[in-house]
Amino acid sequence: DAAGKTLDLPATALLGGEVRASFPVIWALASGDPAQEVEEAREKIAAGEFNRFKIKIGFDEPARDIARLQAVRSGIGDGTMLIADVNQGWSEATCIRWMPALEELGVDLVEQPLPAGKLETMARVAQRTRVPLMLDEAVFTPEEALRGVSAGAGSVLSLKLVKSGGLFAVKRIAAIASAGGLELYGGCLLESSIGAAAHLACFATLPALEWGTEHFGPKILIDDLATRSLVYRDYRVHLPEGPGLGVEPDPERIRAFSRKG
Repeated sequence: DAAGKTLDLPATALLGGEVRASFPVIWALASGDPAQEVEEAREKIAAGEFNRFKIKIGFDEPARDIARLQAVRSGIGDGTMLIADVNQGWSEATCIRWMPALEELGVDLVEQPLPAGKLETMARVAQRTRVPLMLDEAVFTPEEALRGVSAGAGSVLSLKLVKSGGLFAVKRIAAIASAGGLELYGGCLLESSIGAAAHLACFATLPALEWGTEHFGPKILIDDLATRSLVYRDYRVHLPEGPGLGVEPDPERIRAFSRKG
């Protein structure tokens, strides 16, 4: 951001060049109340902001999770993308029992169903299901990306700057994953517009980002840390324009939310 502002260049120019200026965007549903989640999803669809949804599961009994997913799928219809994030909550046996139900519901993608260290087990599950599996907690470093690719532990990889150590590290990991045939997904950790803009600058320079991005963090904050929040329109989040990351931090808000220790 500093280098771009100094040179009057967008950060994308320093990262290899922009190939896309907007991204299909995904909203997370995590209350656990299917009626509330259906209402929330319908509001996002009606507003033209989000029509792809990720549901956090893996903390309840699998049968209850499946019933919740069924209620959400029925409530929002078949024309929307539905992703199930199991958060490492299942065993191989649970996957064998319940992945067919996710397939029957038309779930498009399943994120990290097994603990991060069980790459070989993930590979066995991946061979048994037609629903793509996404690696998240299993891959922080380029070395882990290579191990995930080599093991055949999934067919999609979630990219996060904080997880992997910055813009250039994410690009290296993305290159390894793509070379191994994995598709790419833009993950998030509920950043403000500042952190989200950094992700989008990186994602904008990747040759492919097949699954779009989650970057909805600015939409759930009570108050953003930038003078202008990101733009969400036509079910896409748009890359900020201007030098650096294209956003301006708001010093007053940052001071107001700083912890005093």
